[in-house]
Formats: sequence, structure tokens, C-alpha cells
Amino acid sequence: MNFFAIDRSAEHEGEAEWERIRAKYPPQEPFLNLNNAAVSPPPTVVEEATVDAYRFISRNPDYNMWSKLDTALPHIKRELAELIDCSPGEIALNRNSSEGLSTAIFGIPLTKGDQVLISPWDYPSVRAGWLQRQQREGIEVVNCTFDLMDSDDDIIESYVQAMTPRTRVLQLTHMYHWNGRVLPVNRLCEIARERDIMTVVDGAQTFAQMPVSFRELDCDFLSPACTSGSVLLSATGCWSSANAGSIPPGHCLHLSTSPRCT
Repeated sequence: MNFFAIDRSAEHEGEAEWERIRAKYPPQEPFLNLNNAAVSPPPTVVEEATVDAYRFISRNPDYNMWSKLDTALPHIKRELAELIDCSPGEIALNRNSSEGLSTAIFGIPLTKGDQVLISPWDYPSVRAGWLQRQQREGIEVVNCTFDLMDSDDDIIESYVQAMTPRTRVLQLTHMYHWNGRVLPVNRLCEIARERDIMTVVDGAQTFAQMPVSFRELDCDFLSPACTSGSVLLSATGCWSSANAGSIPPGHCLHLSTSPRCT
């Protein structure tokens, strides 16, 4: 027996497992889809269920869509609420994460001169929404500058130093799509709440990738995703959002089925 021979059995077993997983997805042709943080293919069984649902609606749209498919929404919200740690009534379903975040970005009442804190690393559609309100309504959008590799303390300090009595909203990204950096969102939300500043959290990259609790984050708005960067493998176009019951009506968690709309 050659005790120095390399055992390749585990390697072959691993390849067989990946082939089994690959067979559950539509073929990626002519390119490989590597931008899974933005949009990823659903398993074939999910793709087929989505197509079947459209065909079911088409056979009798008025009845099948509203009296059949829509009746499943309360059950879906209950299951999502268990995953994200909130109540079903705090969940709003959206088509994509950018749409969920835009519900908060364009829905929060602000007046001319009110400040909103963002960072250069926030997702482009998020930054664009706030900058649009700045141009249209005269609010002030302030960039909190820091390096993605800075310490948590330095990042927190960057936001705190930018806060003023006119600061009304703190826009945060739970995990940056640039490099996977996780922001100290819990602490930042705590600081914001102490100063009566509303918090909007982009959770597109963290839901189902790591433990996420809406209650523990203690933010006003959270927009995670059920597909793309997440691992729930739903059909492209599913997201959601939520709001804590302890805050005024209108703040919520937006869950979406798609990743992004840029």
C-alpha cells in the first residue's frame, strides 16, 4: 500500500454533488452568470412554478388572480415573518429591493433643509433616489466618507460626526455589494434612535446569507431580498420590507422577490 498516495475519492464525490446541484438550474448559456449579488437564476422547479402561475392567471384572470393566488399572501407573510423576526402585518411585498427602498426614500415626509445621511458606497439606485429628492425638494443629502476597510468604530464616527439637529434620516447598507463588508447597523440604529433620526436599511445582501432579525436591528425600514444575493432561491423579482410596530404607521419592512432595479 502506498501511504503517500493522494486520496481523490472525496474530490470526485464533491464534483458529483455539484453536478447534481447544477442539474437543478436552467443552463447558463452563452455566458456564466457570476453577478449573483444582483440577480441570479432560480432553480428550474421555481421557474416552472412561476410560469404555471402565469398560465393559471391567464385562464381566468379576474377570478384566479384575486380569489385564488392572492389568498396565499397572508400565509406567505407569516412564513417570511418567522424568518426575519417581525409580525406579518409589518411586511410589504415588492418586485425588487430598489422598489422597496424607494417606498421609504420617497415616502418619508421631509421638508426643505432636512438632512439625510448616505455614504458613497450605498447602492446606486438608493443614492439616486435621495439625490432626486434633494434636487426636487431642497433637502440636503450628506455623504459620510470612510474606507470600506475602516474599523467599525471609525465608520460609526463618520456617521456621528455628520449628524446635526437637522438630520432626519440615516440611510444604511447592511452589507455592501462591493466587497461584502458588514456595517455595524445595530449600533448605528441605536445612535439614530437616541437622536430621533429615522433609519432606512438596505438588507438586500444579508437576508438568508446570515442571521438577520428585524427586531434586533431596531431600524425603521428594512428592505431584504428573497432571491439574487440571498439564498432563498425564489423567482427573480421577489423582495420585502418591514416596519417595527413600536414606531408610527407607515414604517415597514419591504420584502422583494427580485434583487435590484438600477
